Amino acid sequence: MVLGSVVAFLGAMFANAAGVGGGGLFVPLFRLLIGFDVKTSAALSKSMIMGGAVASALYNLPSKHPVLDKPLIDYDLALLIQPMLLLGISIGVMCNVMFPDWILTVLLVAVLTGMAFKTFNKGACTWSTESEQKAHCCDTGEEGFVSNSRTEPSSSLEQGLLAKSEQCAPQEGLPSSIKWANICLLCTVWTVYLILQLLKSGAATCGRLYWILTVLQAPVSIGATAIGVWRIYRRGDFGKEKPASGPTCEQLFLYPLYAVLAGVVGGLLGIGGGMILAPLFLELGIIPQVTSATTTFIVVFSSSMSVVEFYLLGRLPVRFAAYFTTLCGIAALVGLHATKLFIRRYGRTSFIIFILAAIIGSSAIILGIIGGFADIRRYIAGEYMGFHSLCED
Repeated sequence: MVLGSVVAFLGAMFANAAGVGGGGLFVPLFRLLIGFDVKTSAALSKSMIMGGAVASALYNLPSKHPVLDKPLIDYDLALLIQPMLLLGISIGVMCNVMFPDWILTVLLVAVLTGMAFKTFNKGACTWSTESEQKAHCCDTGEEGFVSNSRTEPSSSLEQGLLAKSEQCAPQEGLPSSIKWANICLLCTVWTVYLILQLLKSGAATCGRLYWILTVLQAPVSIGATAIGVWRIYRRGDFGKEKPASGPTCEQLFLYPLYAVLAGVVGGLLGIGGGMILAPLFLELGIIPQVTSATTTFIVVFSSSMSVVEFYLLGRLPVRFAAYFTTLCGIAALVGLHATKLFIRRYGRTSFIIFILAAIIGSSAIILGIIGGFADIRRYIAGEYMGFHSLCED
């Protein structure tokens, strides 16, 4: 138990600093080091993810965006992503029921390995860009840390804007107000989805009520996303970390589609949304600090929904859950503060990306080994290894 707690603390500290839940590390931890069964390990893992995500969100609420005059958490991006992510997860979970375990294991290792390499390359590019910017600051005699670099080299116009005003010195000032309207809308979607999932769990699989509740998830997600798109477009200030950018139809409509695909992959392979969203946000050009803060904010909703479901179904050991949730929350605060101090001292936001790549790669190795041995045991035992029907008992 002591060793498990130490490993859980370290895992939660690095996972929340990178903006991911860490479920790929927590589930093997509970199974191998502490000895819980698969279902209990999944429930406790979700409670740990929720504890870290809530602590991270509270820590990041007063924080200011390193480049723009806005909060560090991108509430607009969360509003575009979260409702459609839930819809994608629901679709992915249904596909997960039908796919054989060995195919899921192969897909899981392939996807996570590819994401780990791609994220590592992104970190290497960011490191190179930061080195060039630090050299520029030294050449011009300016002091300060380089915490506002993009994950890719920017255009010449944007590079000129940022190099002069943001890249060589930190900005001070109070953060913009929290967007409570966005949070209320996300909480409404969370509540509706929770009710639908609980009703669905009590309905006969593939019965009329089951399909009605399943289909109702689509208008809820689409409606919430449409409201978000309308609010953002009307306000006219949405863009990818650029001081002069405005809303574009391409961004407003592509981001929800990306969220659906990320949710399908996450639900199909049984991995958390944070491990999918964080690399996606980096690919979209969102800077590492905003990626980490926004991802953990989104994970609050998905993880807490799972925890409530596990509790109502009687699958959550409350004492252990309270202990590990608190432990993970403290670890998250330590990790976030340490990362903030590191970036302030060395001016290397690529540190976040490298942590993310390490966590994804470690999850690929651990889950691949555990899943591979389990599949081999099923094959030796002569169990059925083909596709299943969604409607079978």
